[in-house]
Amino acid sequence: MTQISLDAIKLVTRHDPDIPPMRRADVQRDDGERGLIADQLALTARDANTVLQAFAIHETFLKKSGITTLLDADPQQVTDFVFAGTTQEAQHLRRNVLLTVQRILAASGRMDATHVLETIQPALDPVPARSAARRGSGNAADREAQVVVATSDEVHLLRNSVKFGRGRDEHRPGAALAIATAGGCPPEAPGVCWHHLHHSEGRCIALDLAGNHRDDPANMRFQAARTVQLDPWESRAMTLWHGEAHPRQGSKRSVTYTAHSSLTSVTAVNSIARAINVVREAAALEHSPGATPAGVAYWSAAHTLGYHGLDAAVARHGSSRGALLHKLGLD
Repeated sequence: MTQISLDAIKLVTRHDPDIPPMRRADVQRDDGERGLIADQLALTARDANTVLQAFAIHETFLKKSGITTLLDADPQQVTDFVFAGTTQEAQHLRRNVLLTVQRILAASGRMDATHVLETIQPALDPVPARSAARRGSGNAADREAQVVVATSDEVHLLRNSVKFGRGRDEHRPGAALAIATAGGCPPEAPGVCWHHLHHSEGRCIALDLAGNHRDDPANMRFQAARTVQLDPWESRAMTLWHGEAHPRQGSKRSVTYTAHSSLTSVTAVNSIARAINVVREAAALEHSPGATPAGVAYWSAAHTLGYHGLDAAVARHGSSRGALLHKLGLD
């Protein structure tokens, strides 16, 4: 693994110095709550480390609190555990993991979605932005080109906060988030139409992205048109939305934007942001500087760079090597 890949993994991964990721062999599964949590953590994460870190934090919380299930946690136990983290990042990581498990239990009907965990949110200070912008670049153009990148624990929480139900348009926020986590940047997202989805055996497995500033490769925002593969969670989100919405829309209509402005208009881009904001609010991440449509899209690029290399990241993001590394602050 190259140094750039290691740096990319650091960019998207928060650590708790007191709770290392659990080893695979130590994960205790059962047919009940632990099995449910383990399965859903694995479905919604893109790498094993995120799953093992979440499992370790959840298990440590239960042990330190003297309880066997998050259902029995009280506000003070949660607050004490989160603030026992010795760094700001550890505190946010602990909070996000516990909220993720709560969302899993709520989706299964085992826990009320308005449980006590949100009570710790106002007291946590924001973590400094995880991007090159925090390095003090004095160049205004550089600052504009750099982005705040979401972290894997935030993406994990966002995905588990999506509500998959049967109500009209209920799957739209999940589809908008899936386009972002697949690597679609805000200007591209409204332009994903139904005929841009690729299917296999009844599932959406990939989507076409139109790119950005395609007539100006020298532009730092240039992105080539490309096809990106969907991971299992993205495939599920897009397949559910396809099943709900496509029968009442034409194949050349946008997947997530249904009004009548141009698909490249500010109105269209903002509509996608509003759909993702529904998930941000459900995840209690509306104040996170990285949990934004752009931050999530760049998380996808950085995560791909970390685990699959620079060529794979460029293929997913569509920009040049130099531009991508600069935007991520890794040049």
